[in-house]
Amino acid sequence: MAEVRLVNLAKAFGPVQILKGIDLTIPDGEFVVLLGPSGCGKTTTLRLIAGLEEATSGEIFIGERKVNDLPPKERDIAMVFQSYALYPHMTVFDNMAFGLRLHGVRREEVDRRVMEAAEMLELTPLLARKPRALSGGQRQRVAVGRAIVRNPKVFLMDEPLSNLDAKLRVQTRVELSKLHMKLGVTTIYVTHDQMEAMTLGNLVVIMNQGIIQQMGTPSDVYDRPANKFVAGFVGSPPMNFFPALVDGEEELFFQMASFRLPVLPERCAALAPYRGKDVVFGIRPEDINMGGGDGAVHIPVTAKVDVLELLGAEIFLYLSSPEGIFVASSASQKLLSQKFLKLKATAVSFIARVDPSTPAKEGDSVQVVFNLGRSHAFDADSERAIY
Repeated sequence: MAEVRLVNLAKAFGPVQILKGIDLTIPDGEFVVLLGPSGCGKTTTLRLIAGLEEATSGEIFIGERKVNDLPPKERDIAMVFQSYALYPHMTVFDNMAFGLRLHGVRREEVDRRVMEAAEMLELTPLLARKPRALSGGQRQRVAVGRAIVRNPKVFLMDEPLSNLDAKLRVQTRVELSKLHMKLGVTTIYVTHDQMEAMTLGNLVVIMNQGIIQQMGTPSDVYDRPANKFVAGFVGSPPMNFFPALVDGEEELFFQMASFRLPVLPERCAALAPYRGKDVVFGIRPEDINMGGGDGAVHIPVTAKVDVLELLGAEIFLYLSSPEGIFVASSASQKLLSQKFLKLKATAVSFIARVDPSTPAKEGDSVQVVFNLGRSHAFDADSERAIY
């Protein structure tokens, strides 16, 4: 096991800058997930750690060793790829044993390690089979087993579940979590699937455009996003965003294009510098519910149900609130930006996640309540979180 440390790591392919000087410390024994959209640099980061790509600049440490100039075989890592990369002419046993034999490990030790890994992954009855006789989930477990037998300091996993169907992905996620708890090996896992990231990772590193946007526990990045990108990327359906004007004198309000919400007293200090300015108000679908408001925390908004999606345990309501009456104060009216004025005539669309027993149909006019205690606000220009 070992800590992995990246210092001002950059990678360019010709004029295209993929990584823009990232700094990251992955503690010893942690399961860390690199999460982000395609092209954000997460797989490139993994390949740089593995030694499959050469860094343009910056340093890579595994434990106390700087490994920039070491070939992959000397970095004491094991990698599981998106494709299973199994040898089709070899049995499961031989696929798992191949790397050890290549390194000259004694036969007795090879047998012991393979049998231990096979038992751990429930592959013992399959050791004599060849890959063509295995299911996708079984092949993936063989690929993981081949990495385990190496006893590496670090596991690197590049979207290993992407070729599995939905049911197998859930099952294999559970198996990987159990495996990490048992082995305790530092693991760096790359995915674009936020469900995998939130369920597997002790820590989640969210990347975009070659830059680390936020690193934290799954609950940190979900409940306290550092910026609008993180807030919109983590969560399904994504967070609702509303362009808003911060209005008011002694009390502050979010003035949307079609409705108005009060700012909670404990958040007025954070928003005071934005009085008369544009911000982005954010709230997650599960924090918009059906029913009447109960004062300052839950505020009712009238909306039309455009689309209803029943998902068994929950319903997604795709809602729109038509143009409302502008009630901004006279002082703030003078400060309204042209960008915001254009929104005055547009309907506001958003999503609510509600209980499956909710009595709503497509086309209905309903009243939903916004839980302001769970809302967020972002700077309209920098997109950094205000609170």
